Amino acid sequence: MPMFYYKFSYDEVNTQLQGSFAEKSNLNRRLDELSHENDNHGEEYRRLKEQLDRANHELMSIKQAKGDVETERNALSQKLANKYDLVECTEQLMKKSGVSEDGLGVGEGLMIVKNDRGLMEVEDMESRIDRELKSIDMGDKITALKEYIQNESRREVLARWGPGPHQIRIDLEFPEDNGLAQHLKPPPPYLTIELAPLTMMPHSTHLFLEQVSQKLWEGCSFPFKTDHVIQATTLSGDKNNPIKDNIASFENARLDKLAFQEYHHLYPHDQYTVGFSGRPGGKHFYVNMINNTLAHGPGGQNQQHAVEKEADPCFAKVVDGFRTLDIMSMRRTNGIEYEDRIIIKRTTIISAN
Repeated sequence: MPMFYYKFSYDEVNTQLQGSFAEKSNLNRRLDELSHENDNHGEEYRRLKEQLDRANHELMSIKQAKGDVETERNALSQKLANKYDLVECTEQLMKKSGVSEDGLGVGEGLMIVKNDRGLMEVEDMESRIDRELKSIDMGDKITALKEYIQNESRREVLARWGPGPHQIRIDLEFPEDNGLAQHLKPPPPYLTIELAPLTMMPHSTHLFLEQVSQKLWEGCSFPFKTDHVIQATTLSGDKNNPIKDNIASFENARLDKLAFQEYHHLYPHDQYTVGFSGRPGGKHFYVNMINNTLAHGPGGQNQQHAVEKEADPCFAKVVDGFRTLDIMSMRRTNGIEYEDRIIIKRTTIISAN
């Protein structure tokens, strides 16, 4: 029987075999550990993925909400523009400076804001308006701004001119009387108007008192007459310079317009009442020669102006000078324009109690 040569002995092979079994056992154990770790990682992965999905969902919701807010803000801005931008007018309110211990007030201009710290920055007002827009709807916001302006106007009139009634004399000059010897001149034409109560038309009353106190109407004229109104404007009464317009004086004093179309149903456009024309009103006024309640009251100007149900502010009534009105109504015109404008010589606050 041949003899074979074995490279490894039995003991050596057995030792290697045992080592292989041990290594296999270690590998199986490690495999089990890795499998368990993989399960743990998979669970963590699923948990993180769920969190990510929730975060993405919240992000989409935030983006949608932001878009809704921007849409609403744009809509509100458009509505404010249609309301003659009360915010812009409020900025003008803030830009007129003054100092007062009692906070905000109205002074030598249409509206002057006073504060212990001096003039508030326009940005502060805009920020406050932005905050308020988030908490109240558009209608409430506009109402709140109007009431604020009315309250400040009322407070300023009471402080400067008392509770009224406030009367104003408007001295006029007919062109043909200019140059006549004094003894040949007829009695000077004039109108006396009494302003509306502060409980009804405080903002319009305040504007006109400020205009008169600063003599802004002096040198202006009544250039227009129709069958239902006689209108005064900022156009000069100077026959030699008929295109001259005094509007710059009103604008420089910030007394050229109202913040909104103030109106009170208990003070309508009856015959011989006085109203502001235009949108926004403030730089032209007229005397109603007939009852114009329907034509100039709420909704009466819709064909001319975009905002529905607004009215021309009716803020005064003629209480004296009716003979002058009769003469004015009979003067010759070219269409609706007087052949010769009637000059506003002087305006005087004659009663302010």
